[in-house]
Amino acid sequence: SLRYEINWPPPTEADSFAWRNMAYRLLKSATEPNRMGPVHLNVQFREPLIDEESTFHDYSDLNLENYKSAVTVETGDESSSMSTKESIRFVTQALNVSTTGDLSSALILALGPPGNSEASELLKLAEDMNWPIGAESRSGLKIRHRLVIENMNLIAENQVLPDELSLVIVSGYSITSKALMNWLKFLKENGVKLLILDRVNGYYDHLDVGDCFVSGNVGLFLRSLRNEKTLSFKSNVFIDKLKALDDSCIATIGSIFCGDELSAPGTSYIVGRCLQYFNAAVISSSMPIRDFETYGGAIPPEIPVIANRGANGIDGVVSTAIGVSTGLSRNIKDKAGKVICLIGDLAFLYDLSALVTISSRQLVSLGTTGISVTFVVIDNNGGAIFSYLKQNSVMNTDEFETLFTTPHDLDISKVCESLNIPVFSPADARELKETIELSSSMPGINVIVVRTSIEADKQISLEIRKKILQVL
Repeated sequence: SLRYEINWPPPTEADSFAWRNMAYRLLKSATEPNRMGPVHLNVQFREPLIDEESTFHDYSDLNLENYKSAVTVETGDESSSMSTKESIRFVTQALNVSTTGDLSSALILALGPPGNSEASELLKLAEDMNWPIGAESRSGLKIRHRLVIENMNLIAENQVLPDELSLVIVSGYSITSKALMNWLKFLKENGVKLLILDRVNGYYDHLDVGDCFVSGNVGLFLRSLRNEKTLSFKSNVFIDKLKALDDSCIATIGSIFCGDELSAPGTSYIVGRCLQYFNAAVISSSMPIRDFETYGGAIPPEIPVIANRGANGIDGVVSTAIGVSTGLSRNIKDKAGKVICLIGDLAFLYDLSALVTISSRQLVSLGTTGISVTFVVIDNNGGAIFSYLKQNSVMNTDEFETLFTTPHDLDISKVCESLNIPVFSPADARELKETIELSSSMPGINVIVVRTSIEADKQISLEIRKKILQVL
């Protein structure tokens, strides 16, 4: 799994000093004894890519030194409880809040993946304080719970700002959702305080929104914060408002996907409601993770959701899913680790070589009882995410498809058949759900091809957002 990740803003001459330090941190994270593994550096392009000078963002005032303008608090270990109490005092001072009043209207934003005790401590803190939790799918906290907001992504996308909200506690790695990124920036501009909990010094605040950072033993800090005698709020003035908005989003989305029509958003909706048949889920870049985050719903607490991106975003996803199943099989006695992988057609074909050596009729041993992976492939003949770019409206269709959509024009079912891999092509949403459930009991590699249209998928997504905007 990923050991370290940096999401770097568009490079400028002003930040040249920071590159050596960043390279050192990446190398150290990748080669650390007993923890060696992949690291990911994402360097952003200047947006937009269309050459319209007036629309370029001005990065001249961007704070490129990590935590430069914020207060950073290093927490102690179990043997130095005084250090943790001091941390709480420094945090409340830095945020200019009082533990006896100003923290009554806070929200926890849980990112992923969580630390060993971080998720449970966050949930306990939320329950003690009656604070709502907005959680990403990888966090382990996007569960069915009275305090969890399932549709935080949609609420954030619409720039909702509850009047009473005074503090947001962000826990985990850097945010993957642009909607949440923009929402945090919106909150900052409207005077909401942001506390960043960063256990591995891996949160890069490229938006410069954090008011205070707590690094180190985050779990201990959360326990100490929870045990503060002055923190005893059982009435949160805006939790009911957020839950009402969340329930409206759930009802709206459910009403749209109640029919039998197949679509990419609808497939994410169905996959999210079939997770209980599997041991883990792997969600691919680029549209699948966005759709799953928005429409996947609550996640069973025992089902980990894994999402990573390769150098090109879509490479290595098939291999990752097979690797997750292999790893699970070693830990689950007498049965294969069942994995469902939601993936786009380009990502599936990009890593097709991973399937060449693995046939559904010849299970991989590797000291396990085999593997079991169901690939749900959204086949819309190209990269759907690019249909949302402005270029789509200013370029002619042929040129846009050549440069962005890159249609593959392949019959994925026949490709799978040539590798002796069982393949299914459900005719409607009901059959898709039944096929996913059936495949969970089948060993080896199984592929479900869901044929959709990029333009139709986009219209469904826009329709949902239009209805959600009316609700919010």
